[in-house]
Amino acid sequence: MSLVLDASATIAWFMPDEQGRGSQELLDKVTVSGAIVPTLWKLEVGNALLLAEKRGRVTAVQREEALNQLLELSIVTDNETAAHAGTLH
Repeated sequence: MSLVLDASATIAWFMPDEQGRGSQELLDKVTVSGAIVPTLWKLEVGNALLLAEKRGRVTAVQREEALNQLLELSIVTDNETAAHAGTLH
């Protein structure tokens, strides 16, 4: 698992007007191989989905389904995000 996923790429999977071939290919890769996310990813994704619901881009049911789908993926949080920021290894 070497794919690092950010919230904006994740949100595109669930926004009807943002879904495209590249978005689907990324979802397929994450489904097969998993991904690593920064510590803020869960907060960013949750907030983006909540705002999308408030703005009428998704329904409450779609938001809940998106969150449930994400729980099924092999996504690991990098708890050392802050320590890695601004450094190269």
